[in-house]
Amino acid sequence: MVKKLGLALLKVQSNIAQESPCTAVDFADTMEAPELDIGTESEQDNRASGGFDMYPATIGRSAPTVKLAYSLLSLGAGTEPSLVQAMKCAGWNAVTVGNYIELTPTSTINKAATIYGYIGGPGASKALLTKIINVMFSSTIDLPGGKRAFITLDGKGRLIGAPASATMPDVSKYRDRGVAPAIINAGVEINGNTYKWSKAQIKDGQSVVNNIDPSVAYGGGDTEITERAFTFTATVFAKTAPIPHTNLLAGTAGQMVFSWGAVKGTPDLQVSCNSVQLTDVKPGDENGVNTWELTGVILENDIVLRIYNAGSSASMTSVSDSSESASVSSASGSSSSISASSTSL
Repeated sequence: MVKKLGLALLKVQSNIAQESPCTAVDFADTMEAPELDIGTESEQDNRASGGFDMYPATIGRSAPTVKLAYSLLSLGAGTEPSLVQAMKCAGWNAVTVGNYIELTPTSTINKAATIYGYIGGPGASKALLTKIINVMFSSTIDLPGGKRAFITLDGKGRLIGAPASATMPDVSKYRDRGVAPAIINAGVEINGNTYKWSKAQIKDGQSVVNNIDPSVAYGGGDTEITERAFTFTATVFAKTAPIPHTNLLAGTAGQMVFSWGAVKGTPDLQVSCNSVQLTDVKPGDENGVNTWELTGVILENDIVLRIYNAGSSASMTSVSDSSESASVSSASGSSSSISASSTSL
């Protein structure tokens, strides 16, 4: 079996505890082959009573994990990126505001995914299929200067069947051929200051737990997000940057915005936070140049990921719950800052 030919199908479940069968249209268009591990727990019974002997192991519950990595890119074609479906299962909500899909974290709407993971290759029964339901994710956004940005989703769920031989679906017509724009000519503001920067990373700090349910096969139950605390790290150049210790010692909070890409929109992509606070500043080095290594928190988990997707209103309306609009009312109000922030940084 060829690892790099692996693929995943992902579908948001209508019922959080029930499988939603996946087809080729549910292709998760990841930048790398998905990683799945059924994670079986076992206990070895090595009894030492009356002699050293090895007894059969007890095979317990399975707690499967899933890792998906998506490139960040805009479409401009009026279709919803497969990333958006996955982000809904990481506690993010999606709405359309103008020409942008806006993703914001929410605590009021919990969705889980069914994932079909294939490894192997094309051809009849040439692949191995693993089915996992009730999958929820934690998310990490990487913003490397001069390269493409990407999101890594680490999930947990419930195994519903042992891996079995299967035929990998043909997903060629569902692949997105769009270009993921490099983060160049990008504006960046961190803690209210404009910096020259080389890289940044944002983590949601989510604890994802799959509950034990001994009443079902393999022992897995529902999955829940039990904690969320967004943090960030960034490397900025000290040569021309404001001294970050001023805001650190004063406990000052300020805006953080990354805007980049101008192929389909201005910007194509944006990460925006209304209020962040530095918690640590350390001196660093990059190729012999002095840097500041910044660490901070995103207050109130107030973060918006904007993806340019012209003409997406019809597509998004069909997949967004009507109850979601209230929980992200702040997103629509902040969308007007897109063009201003992307040109002023």
